[in-house]
Amino acid sequence: MHLKYIFTCLAVGSIAANIGACASTNANSESRLYFKSQANEFEIAPRCLRSVSMNEDEDGRDFITVDFIQSAECYDKLDNWIRGNIGEDVKLIFDGETVSGPSRVVGPLAADNVWIGSENSDLLSDVYKHLSPSG
Repeated sequence: MHLKYIFTCLAVGSIAANIGACASTNANSESRLYFKSQANEFEIAPRCLRSVSMNEDEDGRDFITVDFIQSAECYDKLDNWIRGNIGEDVKLIFDGETVSGPSRVVGPLAADNVWIGSENSDLLSDVYKHLSPSG
């Protein structure tokens, strides 16, 4: 799968590598959504997201779309982490469970319209609850 449909996708202008995340049924302050490479990890903080929505693709599969706040604290840190892991396999993990991946990072990740997909719809729902302001 590609990393922009990482989440299911991670490349600017094109689908690059699918990644996902794992979740618990109760989103709480201890829940973590993060990218993990062999060498390190990067947590995606809900406070760094400008918008979060749950959508369905043309085949009826659910996915989450997020837009990052473009600031040094939020998007710039993610962008640096992604660029530092180009060519590496990464996973998107939520509460210790793999949502998607491993997927090879082939390029930078845009700040807007980043897709998060998973074969596990319950897990994806938990990720959405974690990321949503009302979650």
